[in-house]
Amino acid sequence: MKKTAIIPITLACLSLLLGGCVMNRLSEEKEVIDLTRGTPGEKTMEITVIPGDAWSVPLKAGPLTFNILPQMVFWLEDGEGNLVQTLYITGADYEKMRHAGKSEKGEEFYRECFPLWAAKAEAAGLSLPSDKSPYPDTVTSATPSNSYILLTSAGYGEPLFLFMEINQSSDYNEYFTKDTSGWIGQPAVVYFCPCPEPGQSLPMEAVGHSGSPDQRPGLYTDMSRLDSALKQTLSLTVSL
Repeated sequence: MKKTAIIPITLACLSLLLGGCVMNRLSEEKEVIDLTRGTPGEKTMEITVIPGDAWSVPLKAGPLTFNILPQMVFWLEDGEGNLVQTLYITGADYEKMRHAGKSEKGEEFYRECFPLWAAKAEAAGLSLPSDKSPYPDTVTSATPSNSYILLTSAGYGEPLFLFMEINQSSDYNEYFTKDTSGWIGQPAVVYFCPCPEPGQSLPMEAVGHSGSPDQRPGLYTDMSRLDSALKQTLSLTVSL
C-alpha cells in the first residue's frame, strides 16, 4: 500500500475510535409505508405514529453506536376478542431481518416479544413468523427510524377494534431486570381504539401491557411499574 493511502485511512480510524460512529442513524423525515392492496370491499386505514423520547435506545459496542428500535404489531379484533386481521408487523419477512434474536428463536421470538398478539394468532390457527414461514411484504417491513404513516387495507362492515403491541427490548428498570425479564425488559405495551368510521380520526390509548415472562399472555391493566415503555410513542392516530 502506498504511503499516501495510509495517512487518510489512519486518520479515519482515529476519528472512529475517538469520536465514535453511529451505524444506523435515525431519519429526520416522516416515512410512508404503503401496504394497501386495492382489494374490493376493503378500506384504507391510515395510522400515524409519532415517536416518543424512548423510541430508540443507543447501544454502544466499542467505538460503534447502534440505535435499537422497538418492534410493533397492529391487528384487528371482533367484538368477542378474536383476531380478524394482522395489519402490520415489523421485521417478519426474514429476508431483511436485522435482529439476531429472531434468527435464533424463530417463532418463539414473537411469542416473547408480542405475547398477546401471538396468543391470539395461534388461537386463530395462524403460524407465527419464522425463517420457514416469513410474512409477505403486504404486512411487514423493517422498523421505521422515525415518525411514519402506515397505509394498510382493512376489512370493514362489522364492529372491529384496533390493537397495537409495542416492545423495546432490554428497557430494564428496577422492577423488570435482566435477571427477571431476560432480553425483553419491560413488557410490551398494548394500545387500543375502536375502528373509526370513514372520515373519522381517533387516537389510540395505552390500555395495559401483555405480560412479563412469568405471566400468561393477556391484557394486564396495571401499568404502575412501567416507565420508559410508556414513552416509546408520543401519539398514535388512526383514520379510515
